[in-house]
Amino acid sequence: MNYGLALISAKSWEKTHLDNGENGLKLEEYKIVAENMRHYSKLRFAQLTLYFALSAGLMSVIFTSDPKITGDLRICLVSIGILTSLVFFVIELRITKFWNHFRDQAKILETALKFRHYSKIPRWCKMVRISGATQLLIGVGGVFWIFILFM
Repeated sequence: MNYGLALISAKSWEKTHLDNGENGLKLEEYKIVAENMRHYSKLRFAQLTLYFALSAGLMSVIFTSDPKITGDLRICLVSIGILTSLVFFVIELRITKFWNHFRDQAKILETALKFRHYSKIPRWCKMVRISGATQLLIGVGGVFWIFILFM
């Protein structure tokens, strides 16, 4: 695709469909909202990577140490794993809350701007979402740590 032509088309669309008044401000707000949504989407996967790295490090210390870690130190390390899962689960819930807020704001702005980017997102399955999948992964990690505590 010729990006120069796309840019010219976008600029001419702005000139014909938006005045410099209220709709121009709404378009700027829409751009900011979309930028915030991208930020929280990227943050979700960055925190998921960090969670698994921390969990793998703890598992490595607990299961591969020679001599085996037992007693109070093992309980302490497993407790850190449980706490890590809890903290990252709460972070994931907050990320989802913020992303949903910005998506709802984008839908409101789309009505005024006659856009349909977020209001018509195709869904594979209404019950399965990225946020649910990441919450499930972190939740399973938490259950794993609880299981290890009693093993």
